[in-house]
Amino acid sequence: MYLDIEKHADSRLVKPVARECCVYCGACVSVNPSPGVGFKNGELVFDEESIVFDKDLQVCPVINATHSTTYPKPPVAEGQTVDELLGPYLEICSTKSTDENVLKKAQIGGTVTSLLLQGMKDGVIDSALLVDKEKGWIGKPRLATTPQEILEFAGTKLSEASVLTCWRDAIKAGYKKLAIVGMPCVTIAEHLIDSSPDFAEFSDVHKLKIGIFCMEAFNYRGLFTEFLKDNQKIKPSNIQKVDVKGKMIIHEITVEDKIAVHTYSLKELHKYSLLGCLPCHDYTAEYADISIGSVGSEDGWNTTIVRTQLGKKLLDSAVASGLLVKKELKDLAHLRNVAALKKKLKIGEKTREPASKVTSDWIAGPAVEDYTYTGMLKPILKDQAKEKGSQVMW
Repeated sequence: MYLDIEKHADSRLVKPVARECCVYCGACVSVNPSPGVGFKNGELVFDEESIVFDKDLQVCPVINATHSTTYPKPPVAEGQTVDELLGPYLEICSTKSTDENVLKKAQIGGTVTSLLLQGMKDGVIDSALLVDKEKGWIGKPRLATTPQEILEFAGTKLSEASVLTCWRDAIKAGYKKLAIVGMPCVTIAEHLIDSSPDFAEFSDVHKLKIGIFCMEAFNYRGLFTEFLKDNQKIKPSNIQKVDVKGKMIIHEITVEDKIAVHTYSLKELHKYSLLGCLPCHDYTAEYADISIGSVGSEDGWNTTIVRTQLGKKLLDSAVASGLLVKKELKDLAHLRNVAALKKKLKIGEKTREPASKVTSDWIAGPAVEDYTYTGMLKPILKDQAKEKGSQVMW
């Protein structure tokens, strides 16, 4: 059942998380084993009696008081350079896989897949949480436990997939060295779960966080059904590949078995983004061990931000084995400009203002330790959301 937002206005389960501002990372579902909590047909559903409020809320990357997408504050370790736009890091470079099988499956560069394959070869990881896609580009979380499965699930998927819902599956299956690949909100949720004594069973098996650059995620029904299928007459099942690098490029298999390329501006598609993405200021997955994107690199190469010693060890091993090649980043300034855009974008408007001004419109009340009030986003009603240019989930 859905939480009745009006009926439960005083509930400790914050209203925006119930529907409007959920980013579908899957953290709350992962830590709450109740069968009454989960996702159905692309929406968060739950039995109101099954929620363990303090535990479920503390892992939400949207509303957590200390670490959230609105106020990313990743821990800083010795030796890291601290960049206010990119987060702490040890090294920034461009990388690319040398494996043709990886490059055929990968979105751009194949670095994420190569790092996972190297990690499994070195014994750094024994499993990975990834996102597969069903027919029609519907994202599906998967637990990969072999190099073959890692390669099978390679490539970017654009809709919400709730990858963390499979974390408990890895525990039950007995895996001890889990890697998780996810967007910035996912890496923040990972940090929240790892750092909580309530969820030691999760942190005990979690070894590697790989983050993916993200400006915003898209609602499946908005982007694939309403825009591409209904508006552009492109069947999701006929889409071969989707590239996002300053614009969205759709590769469609036509009835003549040829490839038609369609290009759309991200501004045009902004209204199909998840509302929960709007207050997010983390573009480069600042909480990850290693973050991967493409902005700032030449075509066909990944931009790689090494943040921790574990990330550095893994990258160095992949380069030494010949699975990856590495070179200097072409345009660090461009990368920082894009990251700045996400931190300064005023919600629903074309103007740019400091992040503090943006978030002041969203955060209710002073920071206190009581999760009933701390850092909670103000409820956003359907009409208000539409005014802000988001289709969200309706």
